[in-house]
Amino acid sequence: MTVNTTEFYSWQKATAADKLRFRKASPNLLALKDYMMKRWGGKDIGMYGVRPIRGGEVLSSHSFGAAWDWRYDSRREGTRGIVTGK
Repeated sequence: MTVNTTEFYSWQKATAADKLRFRKASPNLLALKDYMMKRWGGKDIGMYGVRPIRGGEVLSSHSFGAAWDWRYDSRREGTRGIVTGK
């Protein structure tokens, strides 16, 4: 059996130093946003914002620039929110 040994960062265990270190959106996330907006359009709902997870007190991934909210505009192609690889 293979066990996943990939290390990942747990935003829920962020330290005070992390809060100073991650004060803007990730460059990789910005590149993804740029690609998706050019390819499919849609609506940019938000990326960086210091706030707790909904219904909690722990900071959201948005607080560290590690999350992006986006909505595909299904009216653009007459679909029901299905993104195709055209």
